[in-house]
Formats: sequence, structure tokens, C-alpha cells
Amino acid sequence: MYFFPGKSKETLLIVGGVHQDEKNALKLSNELLASLQAQKDKPYYNIVFIPDLFHGQKIDPGTHGDIEGTHTNRNFPVPDQSLADSVKNGKPKDEQNKSILPENVILIAVAEKFRPSASLSIHSHGKTIESEIDTKGAASITVDPKPGDEFKADFLTSEGALAADKAGVPVPGNRVDQAKETARTRYPTSTAPAPKGITFGNWGSHRGGMNQYLIETEGYTTPRGGTNNYSGWVPVVQDTILADPADVAAADLVGRWAPFWNTVKQAYGF
Repeated sequence: MYFFPGKSKETLLIVGGVHQDEKNALKLSNELLASLQAQKDKPYYNIVFIPDLFHGQKIDPGTHGDIEGTHTNRNFPVPDQSLADSVKNGKPKDEQNKSILPENVILIAVAEKFRPSASLSIHSHGKTIESEIDTKGAASITVDPKPGDEFKADFLTSEGALAADKAGVPVPGNRVDQAKETARTRYPTSTAPAPKGITFGNWGSHRGGMNQYLIETEGYTTPRGGTNNYSGWVPVVQDTILADPADVAAADLVGRWAPFWNTVKQAYGF
């Protein structure tokens, strides 16, 4: 786990390695970590970074990164429970009454200790199937906002999707429209197939009080000789999710008014 002191009083949690079969997500997590280690200026948020949560764990064959018969991201308490409240017979239990994996216990404890206002989970999505984007999702950046903070969370997510699309990073799940400057910001949770259980996003946006941002790179792995489609996320994340929201809003305002101002300058010979 890494800690980067920030300029503000707010904390942001970044988590990678939830699914060990998502190799592109692991690579992106490490590249984002390296960029934070290399930068000289303090970030806006105090950043707690767990780049590879289940590092070294052997995953169950034929599963999406399951460990010891447990889906690693469906292994959290009901949203209104703390870690202490989840303990039954001496062991923390998830919503399905299964033992919470030690790594997830640590993740919950970190969230409860640092009380982050936002978190970013880094994942990968399978192959994009156009006919299934609206019901099953695709590579994208989405958010599960904490109650009452939907406007800010959706704005930052939309800015991230627009920037990613402009940079050539695949975000088909966001249905970006550059002309209208719009992007879808929510994952199709109600229709996407998923195992039963509570995710860290479900728990964190309610009990944890966090805006839960989710990045899914396109494809679990990059074929040998294939194009790296995940590194472009690093500057996008730095300029949107990790930045001061006021600066992101100001940059958006400048971008919207620049064409009008240029027209005025040309018309009046400025």
C-alpha cells in the first residue's frame, strides 16, 4: 500500500488487482502508481493506493479471478454494515454469509480508517460486443455515487470519458458524443449478468460514503504484438478523477467558451 500526501483534506482510494486475470488492469494500475511516484507536485487528494490487492494469489481455474470459491468483488458486507458489524462467530461475513477474504478485510479496514471521499477501482472488460453494450456494458469509466453527490460524480466521470475518447482510449460503454459533449456515466448494473453479492462499489458508495469510480480497460489482456489501449488512461485520470474538481470545472468552462471568444476576436479584429 502506498500513501501520497495531498494539498486538500480529502482522501481518495485507488484499488487495482481485484481480479488477477485482468492483466491490462494490473498494468494500468502499476503505470498510474509510477506516474504518481514520479511527479514532483503534491496531488490534490491525499491518495491511498493499493495497486495489486490480491497479488500472488492463485485463482480458481475457469473462473473470473475467483479465489477459494469466492468471487473477489462480491464479498462485502451489506451496505449499511461496518466491518465490526459484519462479524459472526468471530469472522467477518459478507452479505451471503461467506467469510470475507483477508485482502477484502484489509480493504474495508483501510476505507474505514482513512474515510476517503472517493475511490477508483481499476478493472478490465472483455471483448466489446456492440449489440450488448447497453445491457452488459463495455470498456468505460463509470461511477456509483454516494447519495447526494450525484452531480459532481457524474460531471467528473463524463469529463473523464470525453477526454479518454478524444485521446483514443476505447470507452464504447460510455456512448460518448463529442459534438454534444455528453457521455453515459453509469454502468448497466440492472441488466449486466453478475454473480450474487455486494461489490466494493455497492458497499463503499453507501456505508463507506465514497463516490466509487470504475475504469474498465478494453480486454483482459493485450495480444502479443497488439496495441496497448490502457496507458492513455494515466493522463486522463490525473486530469479528471485525481484533480481538484474546481479546476476540472474551470477547464470545462474555458473549453466551452473558447470557440465563442475566438469568433468575437476575429469579428472585432482583436
